[in-house]
Amino acid sequence: MQTKLHQVVPLFHRYTSPLSVPVRMAQFILESKAGASDLFRKSYNGFGIKASPPWQGPTVLHESWEADGRKHPAFFRKYPSLEASIQDHASFFTSTPYRAQIAYRPAIEAKTYQAEAQALAGIYAGDPGYGDKLIDLIETYQLTQYNQRTTPQWQPVLIDRRDQALGGQARDRQLTDITTIVWHYTAVSRRLRRKIWDHERYWHNDRGWDRGGYHYYIDSDGTLYQNYDLERITWGVADHNQDTVHISVEAGSKADYSIEQIRTRDWITRQLMSQLALPAHQVKGHWEVNPNTQCPGYTQAEMDHFRRLLAQPLRTTPLVEDHDLVLDGKKYQVHPV
Repeated sequence: MQTKLHQVVPLFHRYTSPLSVPVRMAQFILESKAGASDLFRKSYNGFGIKASPPWQGPTVLHESWEADGRKHPAFFRKYPSLEASIQDHASFFTSTPYRAQIAYRPAIEAKTYQAEAQALAGIYAGDPGYGDKLIDLIETYQLTQYNQRTTPQWQPVLIDRRDQALGGQARDRQLTDITTIVWHYTAVSRRLRRKIWDHERYWHNDRGWDRGGYHYYIDSDGTLYQNYDLERITWGVADHNQDTVHISVEAGSKADYSIEQIRTRDWITRQLMSQLALPAHQVKGHWEVNPNTQCPGYTQAEMDHFRRLLAQPLRTTPLVEDHDLVLDGKKYQVHPV
């Protein structure tokens, strides 16, 4: 068992969650027998998560023990890999407002793994002894040794495609010309999984643009793409491109943003604030710069809230390792910044 747990620890560290690593690992052991259960073998579902909204992926029918002490057939989420299961479980507790603010709020706000585990009893599972079982597993396998790393700071996956971006690079301005960081969304549903090159084809073929709109783009998974040098003027906000740098998220509305996308946007925004010596109040939504759109979908109060958060220190989360990534038949070097 210890060998298997050591093998999966990096995945729990890679995908951060409001719940601690020891509790999540204990759930993996309890819910799937550490990857040996019948449900896991046919679905890679390591946490017994049912196909409840907002899940829109594949499902598998499986009988499970319920609170009445009997087995009942139910549809469960099906994943392509254990990693995908761990990733989904990490964000499950905040995947809807009800889960984040009501159902799992006591677990999220718990100060110890014992309190966290007990807060899941009767909520995540109907078993009133669920919390005790998790605590027993944590102590039996000494899972607290796998507590989340706190250094270095978390960084998103960054794909540098400046040599492939529409229109290429040019020194159109000085960095000192930039006074504002502008947030956008693409106004395309995240579930369609469009990529930046899809938007570039539209801009070029339908609008006749000679370059793209965004210096940085965040795809449906939260992966960050750098498209242009900051000295390159892009077509992000009509009549206001000389002094702005643009970040866009692949989403159709503010309700469509994922936690991963928001976290990546926060990270790159802070990097640009530091690089350009810009305060948080110089981060604007598209409509605040030019009111010809509702992009990025936030109200004035919501943008003010984000600016207050940006003015605070960044919390630390895990690092992403280097690797190669193949997208649309092209190979990219993926690396933390």
